[in-house]
Amino acid sequence: IGFKLDFADESVRLNGALFSTDYDDLQFTYRVGVAPYLANAGKASIIGAELELTWIPNGDWLIEAGIGILDTSIDSLRTIAGTGIGVAVGNALPFAPELQASFGLSYVGTLNNGASIAPRLDLFYQDRTFFDANNTVEIAQLASVSVVNLSVGYEPANADWRLTLGVTNATDEIYPTGGNSSLTTGSGYAEIAYALPRQYFLSFTNSF
Repeated sequence: IGFKLDFADESVRLNGALFSTDYDDLQFTYRVGVAPYLANAGKASIIGAELELTWIPNGDWLIEAGIGILDTSIDSLRTIAGTGIGVAVGNALPFAPELQASFGLSYVGTLNNGASIAPRLDLFYQDRTFFDANNTVEIAQLASVSVVNLSVGYEPANADWRLTLGVTNATDEIYPTGGNSSLTTGSGYAEIAYALPRQYFLSFTNSF
């Protein structure tokens, strides 16, 4: 259930939603010795809420914000004889942080030569996140993460091209974005992937 609202002379847009999802026959990978065995063997549930805001206080400024809340849980598992699994009832679903939030602020200004310049700031927040149904801590994002992106665009007056200079992950945060674990097998390994470090970019766009 949700809503979409425009008010304050249509300078503010507010969207919201509440949702609930029940999963049957959720797939998990069981182990038969060292071999993986995929089975429809679980049930899970998700309860969540989302809120998005867009505000244009005047013709130059744009403010955007959003927040998402999730409560996920594996509710039941089917036991399969002769196999092993590290998943437990009550575990959180993978890639489902309890809290995510974002904030964006941009401005479009006009220089003396008629060109427009548009700086922008984006902030992203993500709560602790697991990357597998086992909730393996060795490959999880155990701490919350905040990421800052910055950019500035330049467009000459009466021109059909635009130049944008920016930086992503401006504070050079080191945090995991995914992983794979097989700690319960004979090989006993776990691998994890990390986000890209601070990166600078320059883009050129031409309309014709």
